[in-house]
Amino acid sequence: MLTVQGVASVAAYLRRGEIPPEHAAEAIEDLLATDHHYREWFGERGDRGIRSPEWGMAYMTLEWLAAHATPAWSVAMYEPARIDDNQDLVVLRRERDA
Repeated sequence: MLTVQGVASVAAYLRRGEIPPEHAAEAIEDLLATDHHYREWFGERGDRGIRSPEWGMAYMTLEWLAAHATPAWSVAMYEPARIDDNQDLVVLRRERDA
């Protein structure tokens, strides 16, 4: 079981004023074009005191996740915006033959 940020996350962050409209537009454009988007977000200040140059905001579609998880895993359940009207809930099932 995992949660991922997708289209609903972009909309939630935009509604809450947590990302600027230009970042939301860039994320949606990438999701439509490539099924995923990454943006370095925290920079020098880090996130909650943790600093990493590779830490940022990542968004993906179910199609992107499924393409990268299969054939070892299959999608058993998917509920968009299930967590806090934001993150998508995904349950993967390990395939026996993979």
